[in-house]
Amino acid sequence: MIIATAGHVDHGKTSLVKQLTGTDTDRLEEEKRRGLSINLGFAYRKIGDTSLGFIDVPGHKRFINTMISGVSGIDMALLVVAADDGPMPQTIEHLEVLLVLGIKSFSVVISKIDKVDDARIQTVREKTLALLPEGIAKDCNIFEISNTTNKGIDELKIHLNKASLTHQARAVQGLFRQAIDRVFSLKGAGIVITGTVSSGKISLGDSVQLQPKGKIVKVRDIHANDQPAKIARAGQRCALNISGDIDKEDLHKGDWLLEPAALEARDCFSARCRLLTSSPVALKHMSPVTLHIGARHLSAKISFLENREANKRMQAGDERLVRFLLDEPVCCFNTENFLIRDDSESFTIGGGTVLDPFSSRKHKITEKYLNYLKAISASDFISSFNELLFNQQQVVDFNRFCLAWNLSIKEAENLLAASKLPAKYKILESDKTNYKLSEELFSIYTELILDAISNFHKTNVNENGIGQKLLQEILAEEIDGTIFLELLHILVNDKKILRSGGKLRLSDFSPTTFKVDQKEWLLIKNSLIERGKQIPSISELNEITQLDINKLNAVINTAIKNKSLYRINIKRFALTKTLHEFCEEANTLAINQERFTAVDFKNHAGIGRNLAIELLEYFDSIRFTQRHGNERIILSNIVPDKLFNN
Repeated sequence: MIIATAGHVDHGKTSLVKQLTGTDTDRLEEEKRRGLSINLGFAYRKIGDTSLGFIDVPGHKRFINTMISGVSGIDMALLVVAADDGPMPQTIEHLEVLLVLGIKSFSVVISKIDKVDDARIQTVREKTLALLPEGIAKDCNIFEISNTTNKGIDELKIHLNKASLTHQARAVQGLFRQAIDRVFSLKGAGIVITGTVSSGKISLGDSVQLQPKGKIVKVRDIHANDQPAKIARAGQRCALNISGDIDKEDLHKGDWLLEPAALEARDCFSARCRLLTSSPVALKHMSPVTLHIGARHLSAKISFLENREANKRMQAGDERLVRFLLDEPVCCFNTENFLIRDDSESFTIGGGTVLDPFSSRKHKITEKYLNYLKAISASDFISSFNELLFNQQQVVDFNRFCLAWNLSIKEAENLLAASKLPAKYKILESDKTNYKLSEELFSIYTELILDAISNFHKTNVNENGIGQKLLQEILAEEIDGTIFLELLHILVNDKKILRSGGKLRLSDFSPTTFKVDQKEWLLIKNSLIERGKQIPSISELNEITQLDINKLNAVINTAIKNKSLYRINIKRFALTKTLHEFCEEANTLAINQERFTAVDFKNHAGIGRNLAIELLEYFDSIRFTQRHGNERIILSNIVPDKLFNN
């Protein structure tokens, strides 16, 4: 059990820890000389076979960042308030930090009672309790102590002993994670790092990865809660002696040691964030802030994910779904708490909980993604999985989902096996993928595929089947592209679909033979020539030529095989000469401006916006152009001559 003392400078936190453990946590000469804590101090109190770990965090406002790094892995807080001063600025700031980081177990210690009378002590009790949320204040134990006379110390020790015996140790679940809050070298041993193990366990001889460096190191020795150990577990203060291709300079406070399978550091994540009701500032979209997570603090920008026209600023007390754009990569996972301060680090603004550690700066914000974030806001893995799969009917990338929750695949599968989910689900698995979806969604998707092939057969009765790429393009807006191939594989294995000559057809379909008349091809060709750059869609071409749709498709398919026509997309085809002319237009445009937009191309070529976008997307697919944001460049000048000069 890890306990943090928090409170204003010179309210007796370090003296209290010494009373409880016999250890003076002011290690440094400067701390002794100045009479205040600068760094985190650690001490332990043995209770039978277990021990209490104490983190003495500095109270001076200049060292608030050090205080924040010390409370990220604690189980209980002792809020220390001097009876003569009462609650002070750092008392309130420390309390806000503890609450934002999710600490729910508090005890209040009123120190220096030997300096005041009973009336003053009662006043300080009332003022301190008034700072706590109602639910916490109701169950909070209050102790009145004097570090000088030892009055009240024994009662506090008894309380902490009982708390340690009833404390439920953190489940040793999840991949190993430890935020580094101190790095030093020991003669004869080498590099030692310390921190609180936030999840999983580590054993002697295990290999772990150092993030964000990405280097692999080996654990040579372990001290857990100040005792030699073979294993360190979640919730323990831990010192690891590590070795590998690293120097002490490679490690920094705020780095992470992780199990090799854990999620690597990334420079963006989505979260639920709340501003304190006492926040002195409001935030606007892309405001700079200082983010504190684990033992690291770094600069970031906060991006709002929800469109709130009525209130574009986050005001004090507001809660929103946001994305943090980070100046440096961090390691985080779903449910991990963080805190934000203003960019000059003068005051605390708020904090929240990580939701999606896989979020990307380029991730498009859709209603589906916002629903995904709300689903993974659930307090546990199973509830989140159930919400996504059955209530939202989303496809779950299981490998990624497990990493977001910092679980191994085996641990997650065991949780699912032990749970009582309301319905069954399908698994789409290959060497590299593991997707899960409800049986209901699986049926919807497979029916969509079968219906799309059937519709293709109806208008292309002479064709042996539909190309896989074209089928995926037709269904792109309805079926998640990540599982399309897996769904096809299942349908082929079940013999509902047959593969023949690189095409897909329904098992009961046989093509009808059409004799293509040269007059019909000339009618289509001349119609396309007459329209010039204004390439008609298949429906427009059908209206122009008045050909039966099956006959029209038969002629078009023959022309595609002969490379007289090229398919731009599912609804539009073009003559090779026309496509070559559009390529020349793009090349001419690129002479004057290396990068051009769809609007630039539309205006230069004298065509409509939709056709311009369709052509550029086709040029991207044949690697003639390449898209960069909203602009394009010419990727290869030789592509048009290779494809369209026959």
